[in-house]
Amino acid sequence: MSNVAISDLPVATVINATDIIPFVQPAVAGTTKTITKTLLFTSPTIATPTITNPTVSTGTFTSPALVTPAIGAATGTSLTLTGLATVGTTLGVTGVSTLTGGAVIQGMTVGLGGGANINNTVVGLNALFSNVVAGNNTAFGASALALTTAGDNTAVGRQAGFNNATGTESVYIGKDAGFNDTDGSNTIIGYSAGFGKTTGDSTTIIGRNAGSAAGNHQSQTLVGDDAGLLTTGANSTFLGVNSGRLVTTGAKNTIIGAYNGNNGGLDIRTANNYVVLSDGDGNPRAYWNGANATFNGSLTATGLATTGAITGDTLTLSGASGSLNATSISSNNAITANNASIATFIAMSGGVNTVASAGTIAPVKQIAYISGTAAIATITPQTPITGTNGTIILIPTGAFTWTTAGNIAIAGTAVVGRALHMTYTAITDKWYPSYV
Repeated sequence: MSNVAISDLPVATVINATDIIPFVQPAVAGTTKTITKTLLFTSPTIATPTITNPTVSTGTFTSPALVTPAIGAATGTSLTLTGLATVGTTLGVTGVSTLTGGAVIQGMTVGLGGGANINNTVVGLNALFSNVVAGNNTAFGASALALTTAGDNTAVGRQAGFNNATGTESVYIGKDAGFNDTDGSNTIIGYSAGFGKTTGDSTTIIGRNAGSAAGNHQSQTLVGDDAGLLTTGANSTFLGVNSGRLVTTGAKNTIIGAYNGNNGGLDIRTANNYVVLSDGDGNPRAYWNGANATFNGSLTATGLATTGAITGDTLTLSGASGSLNATSISSNNAITANNASIATFIAMSGGVNTVASAGTIAPVKQIAYISGTAAIATITPQTPITGTNGTIILIPTGAFTWTTAGNIAIAGTAVVGRALHMTYTAITDKWYPSYV
């Protein structure tokens, strides 16, 4: 095959349908000729040429296929295209380019998406593909908001918000974020975050795979990788990596920390209304179940605990030492064995002990039997009375006396069988008897 270059034709800026290219083929059997012509133009308007078949005296003529020429190096001050433009090399436009049919750049679609609503911004193959008239959508990524026909949504990432057909006012960021979500007013951020969520509004999910279980996710706040991974319980708040990861149907729970819902002897996978505070290893350090508060470890108070601060029928400490160390404890009601359950609470726990009267005594219980008749000058304060205030009860089994030679403010004589209340104050470092 040989080529014939029509080099003597003038350069055309526009090819019209009436243009005629003369071509004469010698009568040589089996010869094929091809016409090659480079088109240079400053306007993208291209009229489809008409090719008239020549008279063939000998041989066989094959009608050439008509190929729409591609734009080569086109330059100008403005460019207006109503269809699809294919640029082979370089397209330089110094003014405004108007592409009313969208554009495909290296295979990526850029435009307004389905419905061509001027208030939508779409970048990515099949992004906002199903939209008809809805506006105020932003879709970045292949198939982002692909099935959406509603407005006011933002999706960034491949298939983010893919199935959200009618939900409005939602934000999806991350590959497959909120893939199956169909409800509105949700914020879902992270790789596959909220992937299985189908219904439920007013939910915030942030973190890789967080809240990805299939089903309803109503009014949830899940923050952290794998937070609430399996949960469908409504009105739950999980904060931390793996927080609530194993919780399934349990609802109205709050977890702060890495506790996964079943660790450290506490299982709330299907329970409701728990508040759990855990450490970074996922161990529950304190939790409330709506009725009782439990602290796993010693509770140390460095300030004043008053009736307004600690209330309830029962205070239970189950730590290794089972002790309550406090600078001061004040209550409008007496702390007794009925309302204080503490394994070791020196000088305030249940039970009594017997102390022989002497110049110095040191009762270690709130109630102590005092035997003998020797005079008592000093009573040594015990924790938690030391350095603060407190009262002990002495029950005389002998007619002892007490003097002011030590730390007792007023002298007196005990009456056998009559309880003697001794009240200590750190202000004077003295004990004050209930009778003399």
